[in-house]
Amino acid sequence: MFKFRVLENSYGHKKRLEFIVKQIEKYCLVNNFDKNQIRILDVGCGSGLLITLPLGSLGYEILGIDFDENSIKFANTQNIFKNIKFEKNTIENINGVYDIILACEILEHVEKPIEFLNTVKSKLKPNGIITLTTPNGYGWSEREAGLVSWLYGNKFLKRIFNKLKGHNQDITMNENDKHMQKFSELSIANIFKDSKLAIVARENGPVFGGPIVERTFARLPGFKTISNKLGDILPAKLVLVWYFVLKNY
Repeated sequence: MFKFRVLENSYGHKKRLEFIVKQIEKYCLVNNFDKNQIRILDVGCGSGLLITLPLGSLGYEILGIDFDENSIKFANTQNIFKNIKFEKNTIENINGVYDIILACEILEHVEKPIEFLNTVKSKLKPNGIITLTTPNGYGWSEREAGLVSWLYGNKFLKRIFNKLKGHNQDITMNENDKHMQKFSELSIANIFKDSKLAIVARENGPVFGGPIVERTFARLPGFKTISNKLGDILPAKLVLVWYFVLKNY
């Protein structure tokens, strides 16, 4: 399907990409746009491998920005498309407006989420949409964090753990990339409300995911499919990550 193929992992990266593609296609259909008539901005694009490059390979005009210089340098080495550009930049310094702005697993990394969303809105066309994904701060992956810290406290267990390999695509080259926020279903809804953003579409990601699951159960046939399907039917508070489409009031 994609020139830059995204393989599924326990974090639901392929499921996320499919959600984004579906929302972009819906936006074009509703507004009677061809894909070459819209402009997309990917904020915090990282290496570009998981979203920017796959979308660009479908023919969309897209700009990926990130403040991490190494990530942008890497992304540019992978870019073979004229309709894709990568820049070391921040949303505050972007000129012009866009039909669709992507902010995937970015909100938890910013100090002031509402201020960030207001800035994103200022770069959006009047009928534009924001596609945003963010982890459930109380989901499975967050619970794994304590166990991983315990494993890393033991040199022998750390060595064994690091030898176990899971599916990996470099998301970012920024080694200092840390979460600054932890959202619940209620708190993320309140942030959108305070930013005067309406949720017009949403889906759940997988249920089980994290560095331990990725190296163990996710290697079993069918595990990732089951985790994704459970995410579709279980309450949002139980899933790993949420996908949203947002629009101005």
